[in-house]
Amino acid sequence: MKTTKSEELYLVTIYELSKKMELVKCADLARSLGYSRPSTLGLINKLIDKELVYRGEKKCLLLTDSGLKIARTISNRHNVLKAAFIGLGASKELAEKEARNMENHISDEMLKIIDNHIEIHLKDLKDKNMTLEQFENQIKNRYE
Repeated sequence: MKTTKSEELYLVTIYELSKKMELVKCADLARSLGYSRPSTLGLINKLIDKELVYRGEKKCLLLTDSGLKIARTISNRHNVLKAAFIGLGASKELAEKEARNMENHISDEMLKIIDNHIEIHLKDLKDKNMTLEQFENQIKNRYE
């Protein structure tokens, strides 16, 4: 299923918010994105129609299996790019911005090359279940 960049942003934001909050509501999503609730609701309804999101108890927003798969894929792409940019010396803010700009434009093949490069230099990170912050620090230390 083809999704737009805006739809993907919503899916990832719901995914990230759901890690921090028990219930994610439309108002939470709107606040996080800096949009009005009515405009947020319009895109949420499109995601519901595409069966990527559904409303749970108390009108909370939940990702379907398809929505979760898309959100996790994009989140992973973002995290790999952000870590690589920090490893190259970018500030956390610049790395965040550039990863967000590139995550939908980089090929799977190039992302795999970047991920493999990081893996070669930091092969035991995944085995240690490090947080993203710890991961970023390891990369910074590697290149300082």
